[in-house]
Amino acid sequence: MLVSTVESDGRCRYRLGHELVDEFLEFAAGRCRPNTVRAYAHDLRAFFDVVGKDPVEVTSRDVLAFVVAQQRPRPGAENLVRISDGGAGLSASTIKRRLAAVSSLFGYLVVRGDAGVVSNPVPRGLPTRRSRHRDQRGVPLVRGVRRLPQILEAGEVDALLGSLRTVRDRAIIEAMLLGGLRRCEVLGLRLADLRLGDWRVFIADGKGGHQRLVPISQTFFVTVAAYLNDERPADAVTDRVFVALKGPRRGQPLSADGLDEVRPTVDAACYRLAQEAVTNALRHARQASEVEVRVDGDDEHVRVIVVDDGRGSGASPTPTPGFGLVGMAERAKLLGGTFDAGPRPGGGWAVAATLPRRAVTT
Repeated sequence: MLVSTVESDGRCRYRLGHELVDEFLEFAAGRCRPNTVRAYAHDLRAFFDVVGKDPVEVTSRDVLAFVVAQQRPRPGAENLVRISDGGAGLSASTIKRRLAAVSSLFGYLVVRGDAGVVSNPVPRGLPTRRSRHRDQRGVPLVRGVRRLPQILEAGEVDALLGSLRTVRDRAIIEAMLLGGLRRCEVLGLRLADLRLGDWRVFIADGKGGHQRLVPISQTFFVTVAAYLNDERPADAVTDRVFVALKGPRRGQPLSADGLDEVRPTVDAACYRLAQEAVTNALRHARQASEVEVRVDGDDEHVRVIVVDDGRGSGASPTPTPGFGLVGMAERAKLLGGTFDAGPRPGGGWAVAATLPRRAVTT
């Protein structure tokens, strides 16, 4: 069982209830980023839930069986497929990340020398005839796909910026669009990090703990100046650039949950949900002659329903790269709504989303 506690220094400590694993997580906390430690904890829990053995008893056969188990669909979810490639089970990147966590654990135990583990059970790869003769790694245990990054079209950028509610939100999005800043880097920006004379932003604590100077268009600095002059509370006690504008946390640093609230309005979300659902139906519904879009609601919620009359379960949209079913579900969740998709009893496919009319502002 995974247990997390917050220490007096503010760090989150994770325990799985096994001495060797807990000591590894404590060691990792001293050299890795908090997100990495959290991922280690969850991935190791998943591994030992499947393997069901003590770390000193784990073999390479157990690791290979774990890979196979991760590639199978979850019980009761046999009809669900991955958006990226249409396969079942977990994605290749998730399985590879979990294997990396397991390999790190056993690498730590081997180096310790007192845990009874003399070799790492995670194979470096599957040997081939060529690799045997040349001492190469061989083929990877899990084959992944290297995909090109997905870039917003100009129209999508305009729609996104036009749907934002505050100048602060626009400055945040422009930092990401024009400077490539990650969400943690945006949240960590301090007033002294804005290098107005050079049109650059100093990232003091980027990914991996690296510092960098990022040139950004003057458009961002114009927007952030308007935010600082007109919206940022004058009584804010923090030097963080972006702060909460309303509520009990007004003037305090913007939180990760607050950043998630920087999102398009409900009407724009309804349009995108319907657009993607119709696109999926037109591309993948077999022998469909009609796609129906219904939008209704009440004083508190808006419902978007898209159905087609494709033949049988074959009308299920095969996910394609892009927004897809997972993206639609995430968009509905961020707006505080619900999302469902699946085959209709009489044939065809149905997509339904229910969104609150009012989005919470931060």
